[in-house]
Amino acid sequence: MKKLLIHIVTPFFALLFVTNTLSQSAAYTPKQGSPERTAIMDALRKPVEEKLKQKVIFNVSHLKVQDGWAFLYGTPQQPGGKPIDYSITPFKEEYKEGGFDNNFSALLRKKDDQ
Repeated sequence: MKKLLIHIVTPFFALLFVTNTLSQSAAYTPKQGSPERTAIMDALRKPVEEKLKQKVIFNVSHLKVQDGWAFLYGTPQQPGGKPIDYSITPFKEEYKEGGFDNNFSALLRKKDDQ
């Protein structure tokens, strides 16, 4: 009886996994300058600029979007490519002590067109 149950349940779970995987859209990277990529960067930029007290652009190493989620990582910098001036941020002591690097990662979720 146990073997019969395993033979029935295993294909069921395999089918469930495949169906669930196929129903999701594939991850993709929005092109630079596209409205979608601009919206993602702007959504991240506002809180980062408030925290760092300066204008910020992102040098993005990796960006993937899938099913309303965006994951990205890279390096924040000032417009023109200058490094962030951490001496005017709440992180000045941590930066001075080498407590963190200049990389970032973010996970954003689109909700109600926001």
